[in-house]
Amino acid sequence: MTHEGDRGQTDLSVEVSTAGKVSVVALAGEVDAASVGAMRDCVEDLAAGGRVHQVLDLSGVEFLDSSGLGALVALRRRLEEDGGALVLACDNEIVLRLLRLTSLDTVLTVYPTLAEALGDGFPG
Repeated sequence: MTHEGDRGQTDLSVEVSTAGKVSVVALAGEVDAASVGAMRDCVEDLAAGGRVHQVLDLSGVEFLDSSGLGALVALRRRLEEDGGALVLACDNEIVLRLLRLTSLDTVLTVYPTLAEALGDGFPG
C-alpha cells in the first residue's frame, strides 16, 4: 500500500508492510507541512482497520519539521487510545538529533533498527 499527499504533490514516499500483528510504515523523503498528511492518513487508515500496533521506519527520512514532530506525538497518542502502540525505527542521525534536541526521544520509543523495533517494541 502506498499513500501520497494532497493531489499527489509530496516529497514523501510511504510504504506499508506487515509483520504479524504489526504494520510497518516506511517513510522516505521529507516530512514537512506539505507531506505530513500522507503519513498521518496512512497511520490513521491502518488504525481504522484495526491495525493499531505500528512501527514508523524513519531511516529514509531526509528532513523532518515541526509539523512532522507534532504528528508523531499525536499519532502515538491516538494509537495508544485504541489500545495499540507506535514505535519508531531510526538510524538516521539527522532525525535522531532532532528528536534529542526537542526531548521527543523521551516521549517516543525509538529503536535503532526495524528488527529491534519489531522484536522489542510490542509485547507478545
